[in-house]
Parts: sequence; structure tokens; C-alpha cells
Amino acid sequence: MTDSPRPAAVPDEPTLAVIEQATDWHLLLQSGEATATDRAACKAWRARHPSHELAWQRMQALWQQFDAAEPPPAQAALDAACRIQPKPKSRRSRRALAGGALLLAGLAGGASFTLPPPAVLLADHRSATGERRSIELPDRSRLVLDSDSAVDLRYDGSQRRIVLHRGGVLAEVAADTQAAPRPFSIETPQSSARALGTRYTVRREADGNTMVSVLESIVEACAQAAPPASGCVRLHPGQQVRIGADGPGAITGIDAAAEDARMRGQLIVDDLPLSEVLLTLGRHRPGLLRYDAAALAGIRVSGVFPLDDTDRALDALARTLSLRVRHYTPWLVIVDLPDPA
Repeated sequence: MTDSPRPAAVPDEPTLAVIEQATDWHLLLQSGEATATDRAACKAWRARHPSHELAWQRMQALWQQFDAAEPPPAQAALDAACRIQPKPKSRRSRRALAGGALLLAGLAGGASFTLPPPAVLLADHRSATGERRSIELPDRSRLVLDSDSAVDLRYDGSQRRIVLHRGGVLAEVAADTQAAPRPFSIETPQSSARALGTRYTVRREADGNTMVSVLESIVEACAQAAPPASGCVRLHPGQQVRIGADGPGAITGIDAAAEDARMRGQLIVDDLPLSEVLLTLGRHRPGLLRYDAAALAGIRVSGVFPLDDTDRALDALARTLSLRVRHYTPWLVIVDLPDPA
């Protein structure tokens, strides 16, 4: 009798210390100063624990993204900085100078620019600001990542788990073909949303809460910190719930078609505060979209706006609501009311 093969173990998430070690090894090996002894030591470090290798592979993928292209905001800041300094020779020096220029610009403008946390930078799958990405999962399920989102996949013989570090996702869940079906869930620090059906969205909000919305079938949404008896609710199509540190809130209704359209690039709103519309548009465009929510209070919006062309959406809002939209650069836009005559 032969033993059936065991499912591959899922590596532990790298700690911050491990991520820093992976960064140090990568910089050393890319510096041109590494010796054969250094390369052997790095190989031994990677083999010492699965989380070391996971951090190394993610670091490799991250630097490949940096090498592929320099973001326009960084390039603009770099060009400005290079007008007063000799142009650096290496791409790494150019990246460092661009980062420094952006930091100085942020401090001068009173804005706060921070790097995403390591879990976001090293996630299995990420989407850029203004981008949506469709990912086919190992079980033929599908994820659509909303703008500026990051997820890790945790698939093994007993689970199908998605860890949402940032942003939002639409899940289209396929039936599991294994003899013992594995539950499909999407987790955030506040919640776990387990699919009992097919299509739903999970979104991490700016206030730290998690919003779970169901488009088809049923989802069981639970608070991570609350006891199961009091911390879980069942959602049916057209329902949503916000989950925070205190557990699930009240179940409310949603327009399932509008939620679905949002994940496909259209923002459909019906009598929504203007500040909420601008908040959503700001998440789908690079740079800064500034406005005073208190000054715009009382203005409500209905309509359909393209999330893939936020400039066109802002122009439509300006025309219909008599707003002033000022573009100082492609990376800074201010929306306010026009000065009184």
C-alpha cells in the first residue's frame, strides 16, 4: 500500500525582518561587488526556511517591475531634480533620486507620501492605480482586482483562501472538483467572507473597515475578532454588510448591477454625496485629487461615470454641477466651488 501524496505546504508569511534580509541580499548581489562566497551564503539563507525563499521570489518580482518602467510621477520629479544636479548614470541611482525628489515635493506641498506596507509590496498579485486585473485561480475561479489592490493566494489540499491586503476584489467562484470540497474565502484583518455560491465583492475601506457585497448566491461574512455565534451573518444577492473591529454592522441593500459595473469600470450612482463620488474617482487616478468635503456638503450626484477616464468624469461633474476643476499638473487636481461673482 502506498501513501497518497501530501499537498505541498503553504510557506509562512515572511516577517518584516525576513523581508529586510531579502532586500539586503538582493542589493548585495545586484551591486557588482558580491563574491562567490556571498552568492553561496545567499543560496543557503534562501534554503534555510520556506519564508526566506518566498520573500526572495517576491523581491525579485518587485524589482523586475521597477526595471520595466519608471512611473511618470517619478520621472517628472527626476527631471526637475536633474536640472540642478548632474544626471546619475545607473537606473538604481535614478530611482533613488526620483524617490528623494518625490519625498521633498511631498513635504513642500504638505502632503504625506508613504511606501505601501511590505505585505502590499510583496503580494502575489497587485494592480496599479487606475488598473483592473483579471486573475484565473488554480481551481478555475476568477478574481478581478480593483484599482490599487493587492492579494495573496493560499491554496492547498484543505483550503482556497484569498488574503486581501489592499483595495477590493470581485470573486467568481468555481465549484471545487476535489473529492473533499475546499471552502473558498476572502480574508482581511477585520473579516472572513466564505462563499456558499458564486459571485461577490470584498473591499477594504479607507476607515479600516471591510465591505462585503453579494451579487449572486449566498456568502457567510464573519468578523475575525468576534465569536462565531455573534460575529457571522449570511448575505443574499443584493445585500451588503460593513465589518469592523466590533463585528458586522446592519445588513443593507445594494444595486447588484451597479456594484458589478463598478468592478468593470463604470461608476453608477444615484443621489450619492459628491464627496463620496470624488473619493472613488481619486482611488482610480494617479497623483492627488484634492477637495474640501465640508465645503461640498449637500451636493448630491446621480449619473454614470467612467472609472477608466477620470478626467472625463471630472469634466462631466464640473459641467452638470457648476464645479471648478483645476489641473495644476497631471498629478495634482483640485475640485472646489467657483469664487462668488
